[in-house]
Amino acid sequence: MERIDTGQFDRKIKALIDDIMEKRLSLDPGLSKRYDQLLKFAEEKKDVRALGMAYYFLAEYDYDKAGRSGKYETYLSQAITCQQEVLDYVMLTHSYNFLGMDVSFHGHPELAFDYYRKAEGYASQLDDRLDLQALVAYNMGLVFLHMADYEEAISYFMNAITKIEKEKQDSPYYNRLRVMSRIKEGMAHIKKNELTEASRCMEELRAIERDMPDDQQFEYYQAPVFWIFEMTLTHAKKDMEQCNILIPQFIHSIRQKPVKTEAVGDVLDVLFNMLDGDFDDFVGETMEIMKPRIESTNILNFRMIYSRLAVYYYRKKKEDERALEAAAEFFDIAEQHRRESEKAYAYFIKLQAELDKARLENERLEKKAITDELTQISNRFHFNEVSEKMFKDAAKKRINLGVEILDVDNFKRYNDGFGHQVGDLCLQTLAKVLDGVMKEDPEHIFVARYGGDEFVAVYIGMSDDEVMDMAKLIRERVVSSQIETGDENEPFTTISISQGIRNCIPPDGSRLWDYMFTADHALYNIKQKTKGEICLLNEIPDIEK
Repeated sequence: MERIDTGQFDRKIKALIDDIMEKRLSLDPGLSKRYDQLLKFAEEKKDVRALGMAYYFLAEYDYDKAGRSGKYETYLSQAITCQQEVLDYVMLTHSYNFLGMDVSFHGHPELAFDYYRKAEGYASQLDDRLDLQALVAYNMGLVFLHMADYEEAISYFMNAITKIEKEKQDSPYYNRLRVMSRIKEGMAHIKKNELTEASRCMEELRAIERDMPDDQQFEYYQAPVFWIFEMTLTHAKKDMEQCNILIPQFIHSIRQKPVKTEAVGDVLDVLFNMLDGDFDDFVGETMEIMKPRIESTNILNFRMIYSRLAVYYYRKKKEDERALEAAAEFFDIAEQHRRESEKAYAYFIKLQAELDKARLENERLEKKAITDELTQISNRFHFNEVSEKMFKDAAKKRINLGVEILDVDNFKRYNDGFGHQVGDLCLQTLAKVLDGVMKEDPEHIFVARYGGDEFVAVYIGMSDDEVMDMAKLIRERVVSSQIETGDENEPFTTISISQGIRNCIPPDGSRLWDYMFTADHALYNIKQKTKGEICLLNEIPDIEK
């Protein structure tokens, strides 16, 4: 995680998150206490965004400490629920990417792909975070590499490289992503037997190395994953002499520093490749070094791959008894892995159900906040929000904006003459007509209840004639509607409306309020004369200029 924007947080929370981000780089042992402190502060402030971040950090920490046996899944579910509530796309990208990495390590590429697709969707909302988009593209490339769709894998790795190089950063995070994407692209080319392209990747890696600080050169170019690529390429070229030079360097590398979890699978993969040649001693020695590391990961998929490798190795060495032992171990681990897979899918289904439930509830609350309870169309709050956006859009594009205010003529007659239920029915009928018109052309029309018996319609990019035609259509549909009154003497009644409109390109220095004032003035003129008519003006009345 390279960077987090903390500007929107409370001062105390901001300071704590900044401290956490700094200490994460040095793997400070006191991080868990800071995570707990962040959770406490976030709960006290009822800051949902900070809560989502705290739960994510705790999920990461618990996973590193206990894998799936701890509270990692619970923490991550809580994190995603919070992040979804506040639409924190940055942390949602990290959370789903984390889920994808976990199930990928455990041998479930199809689940990983689904999680990464969700992460990709959230990252695509972040135009200024090409680093996150690159990270997800890289991980999706790994899925396709695992599934032997090498062409698709190469496409994703190249996409990751393009995005990360656009950022033009020189931090360890960016350089690691550049190096790893090139290595994996090269590995995919080797799988396709495109050795010229794989060699090109190696040349580009050397060029990156020359421009990199010395400490980072050691971190990436002395790491097992780089030796694996170089050895695999050399082996594919059948350069046995160079292989023999690289082998002791690789052995030294993995003895000196434990192989990172994400590289364990790569080491096992290269051992399978090296079995196809006269490198049995190398394979045996590396298996001996890697066995405790694989057991320490507590990842069944790695143990299963290792035991399968052991079967092939001992068969080749003609050690039949040890091969049978390895085969039996492989069977036992495969059964455990099958049960683990069932749990992984169950968690996936449960998580999706919980998140869908939370999403639907958020959508319900959001809709309730912007919807008029009586008429079920947008309320004044939502009108203010949408109309301002439409005004700014019209001003920017230099196109017409129309604002219409309409109300029911003699509305008091419905409430006093027939009762408030008929008055409500009158407003609901008018709202239904307006809603129907909007749904017929949602790109150019927005409607809302403004208050009482007043409604508003906003038109964008429409000429005076088009706006007048739409206003007349509304009037015709309203007038043709009949309302049941429950009165024996007058069982049905109709509605009459008056409409005032302003339509023009927003003048420089104007505001939406100017449109509202002009439309209201036009409506007032009608009310003073005939009612039931439409008046359209293109500018503020002279009396207010």
